[in-house]
Amino acid sequence: MNLRSEAAARRESLVPRRTISRQPDPAGAAALGSRRARHLLQDRAGLVAAATAVFAEHGFHSASMREIARRAGFSVGGVYQFYPGKDELYVAALEEGWTRLKAEIASALQARDSLGQLSALTRLLVDSYQTHRGLWQILTGEQAVLPPAFKQHLLRRLKSHMRHLRRLVAGIMQRGVKERVFRKVNVDLLASAYGGIIRQSFDDAILLGTAPPDADAILSVFLNGAACPGSRR
Repeated sequence: MNLRSEAAARRESLVPRRTISRQPDPAGAAALGSRRARHLLQDRAGLVAAATAVFAEHGFHSASMREIARRAGFSVGGVYQFYPGKDELYVAALEEGWTRLKAEIASALQARDSLGQLSALTRLLVDSYQTHRGLWQILTGEQAVLPPAFKQHLLRRLKSHMRHLRRLVAGIMQRGVKERVFRKVNVDLLASAYGGIIRQSFDDAILLGTAPPDADAILSVFLNGAACPGSRR
């Protein structure tokens, strides 16, 4: 190396080197977190849907976490990352169904009068039975065979949902009485009569294999009674 090149090398060595530091990207981190959250919600929804189907087909005791995992596309360990056991997954299946049903009922009750509301509610419940039969299967056929402690825990949660639905039905009946559509009788009795037709028709279809409930038939029996017009009473 000649003297000129040595001098140039010394000058370059004296120039401070610039370092490039990567600053964190808040927007990118937020987007990544959002994607992960969406994926977790999707995974959870798929898991609960698979659990509902397995519980409906096999019952609480015979349903296995392995089968639920298989249908959801999970490993068994992956299921336990979301829920610590079968009890909690069973409750999640019921809660998911009730949450969905409540939202659908709120939308259906936008009708202007009591008859419109009752018709919309009846058609929604029958449609829910047809499309989410697993939920009704769980509600109807399982309670008698659940472990006592778990059954009591489950019933406490179910009572809250059932009271909510009954209040909505009683509100429709109260409005109908004011509109002179329904007879001026105790609205709780009207709500019980309507709820009894709905529940028993669902129970019979599941437990006895009778024909699936029909919304028009339910409305006709409730609104017009079982007797033929003009018959003696």
